Amino acid sequence: MTDESCGSARLRHVQRAFSAPALTQDDLKKLAADKAVDYVKSGMVLGLGTGSTAAFVVAKLGHLLKTGQLSDIVGVPTSKRTEEQALSLGIPLSVLDHHPSIDLAIDGADEVDPDLNLVKGRGGALLREKMVEAASDKFVVVVDDTKLVNGLGGSGLAMPVEVVQFCWKYNLVRLQELFKEEGCEAKLRLNPDGKPYVTDNSNYIVDLYFKTPIKDSIAAGKEISSFEGVVEHGLFLDMATAVIIAGKDGVTVKTKLNMGKSLVVAGFCSSLEVQSVVTFTHLYLYGKQSLKLTTCITVTGDPYVHGTCKIWLPLPVGLVKLKFDGCSLGKPKQLGMGVMIKDHSGTIMRAYPEPVGVGSTVEAEIVA
Repeated sequence: MTDESCGSARLRHVQRAFSAPALTQDDLKKLAADKAVDYVKSGMVLGLGTGSTAAFVVAKLGHLLKTGQLSDIVGVPTSKRTEEQALSLGIPLSVLDHHPSIDLAIDGADEVDPDLNLVKGRGGALLREKMVEAASDKFVVVVDDTKLVNGLGGSGLAMPVEVVQFCWKYNLVRLQELFKEEGCEAKLRLNPDGKPYVTDNSNYIVDLYFKTPIKDSIAAGKEISSFEGVVEHGLFLDMATAVIIAGKDGVTVKTKLNMGKSLVVAGFCSSLEVQSVVTFTHLYLYGKQSLKLTTCITVTGDPYVHGTCKIWLPLPVGLVKLKFDGCSLGKPKQLGMGVMIKDHSGTIMRAYPEPVGVGSTVEAEIVA
């Protein structure tokens, strides 16, 4: 054997020795679940999700309780399945009736779009999940990177809708017709024995399969909810505080904060004459780069009515300036302008100046 061939053999041996096995999907879910549990503190009331990823979270919580690393937590389960797992691990449980305010909910998701909107409920617990997670101060989602989509419905897998058993076919047809432009096919969810799947709430599930992503998720959610006999749908919009994503390159965390903050610019009036129309325009943002966003905020009608517009801000942003250009159709007696910065936890800064005149500006400092 030549020196060159010996070198090649040694190299191949080293490569084999140091190549790690590829992570399975369950490995990725467990990585994300472990990261999510870092948000948990002793004494918290926790919303416990449902599904394969959430099961890893519950298992980790049980371990931390058993080893004394956590104490005095209370779990609010989102399904009978999760309830059984938590009880088997010694996790104290409660219900929303007794704990209507939850500190933190942790759950998986079936799809996550770039704005952290979700499709959930393929595990069949969408109603209880939405109730518990809507009652939570923070909602942390754990997924592997296969769940990321550009638009909800884009995976081609089911988007569930929970319906009452009475005349379920009637609603199945209506749901399919509602999304015909997206090539939707609606199917009743069945058990392996061919009988209808029944939720913990004694309802059926109609699964919607889209050929193209849902065009307007907010409008879609409202239209689905307007159908009599629909109990809940699997669109979880603007609910997630953070999404923990496990992939082959490690674990990443996406939050509303590192995506940007919600800037709500409010024009407001006092002693406003009826039929007055006040227009605020020209929003200036000064951060690392100066941006000029032309917007139009119109306030009409009764006193103390607010007109608002909402945009997402890249961080960090320093100074925000709003200019008042004038009004038409009436003469307000007093005018004011304000800037509010909002994130998932609510308003974190306000700036309301004294009444202003045409050409005036209001400034507010945003701290990232």
